[in-house]
Amino acid sequence: MRQNFVRVRQKSTGPPHLLPRAAVTCEDDTAPMGTRWVRGVAVGLAAAALGACGLAIPSDPDGTLTALLERGTLRAGASPRTPWVEVAGEKEAPPSGSEVELVEAFADHLGVDVAWTVSGESELVEMLDLGQIDVVAGGLTANSPYAEAVALTRPYAESTTPEGEVRGHVLAVPVGENAMLSTLERFLDDRGQQ
Repeated sequence: MRQNFVRVRQKSTGPPHLLPRAAVTCEDDTAPMGTRWVRGVAVGLAAAALGACGLAIPSDPDGTLTALLERGTLRAGASPRTPWVEVAGEKEAPPSGSEVELVEAFADHLGVDVAWTVSGESELVEMLDLGQIDVVAGGLTANSPYAEAVALTRPYAESTTPEGEVRGHVLAVPVGENAMLSTLERFLDDRGQQ
């Protein structure tokens, strides 16, 4: 049985990264012509209705990106792991390290300040889940045990262990907050190309 694919594109004047991907439907070639036409019209109407509802993909169901832009502050968690995140002995001292610099550059890119919370990975993951912080830095790797509980960026850097194992380094954001994740990943991609 042969199948035809119909692409339905929604017209929009929004930024390209907020446009929904093209809807794809599959029609059975043996269906009567009128049925195929009705299906095509139904798909077109469904795409138009979704667009009229203000659907933007990627989106943040909890509004992480929008909230941090309105707040003017990126709430970042830092889990000490040299050289990625280092913390001086003083409790009031801000963290430092390569991932701290990366998160601060991302905040500059967004035009917001950074408020750091220093703690262990498990507490920071819980804070992400509760919406108390927006991003975690701490030398996390792509095979993090927290991968089920958070959204990890694509690896932005690699390191090799003394045993020769290559590890991809990532940052973590709240799970499901796709606008936040994609904005951070675009920043990391652009930064890696410089």
